[in-house]
Amino acid sequence: MSNLSTPIYSESVMRLASPRDSDQIAKLYLESAREQGVESYVSQKISIRIRELITSQEVVFIVGGEQISAPISAVASIHFRQNVWKNSLIAQIEDVYVSPSERQQGYGRAIMTRALELIQSYGAEISSLAVNENNCNALNLYKALGFKNSHPSSWQGGQELALTLFHKI
Repeated sequence: MSNLSTPIYSESVMRLASPRDSDQIAKLYLESAREQGVESYVSQKISIRIRELITSQEVVFIVGGEQISAPISAVASIHFRQNVWKNSLIAQIEDVYVSPSERQQGYGRAIMTRALELIQSYGAEISSLAVNENNCNALNLYKALGFKNSHPSSWQGGQELALTLFHKI
């Protein structure tokens, strides 16, 4: 059993999502949209879209929680594309979200660690993501994982920082 000073991510389960996870992923993304004040932007049919993306393998979703049978409390999506300049892949990590009740317990680190392991197993040489500069916890995590700021742009009261990680293959 964990105490509060020990992050529980080592006990958590981070895995690839399957189509049966679509409703829980959609619930988390709607929760995220409410937090950001952009709920009207998100379609109520997001679960259907997520299921389509998982089934088509266009997007890889990683999900996790305290244990395999527990509700999903963390999610991230990864889009892979071909690099124009080299014969390699680029991974774009998007929509990383941890349920508010599960924050500061290591789930963000756990899901990002699993995402980076997966990205490297696919042979991608570059991973990128965007984060709002006001999201200090996420920004610090991404920098601790090796991401570097590549170029900022304005977004919702703060600059959105584009962060990039170059993998050694």
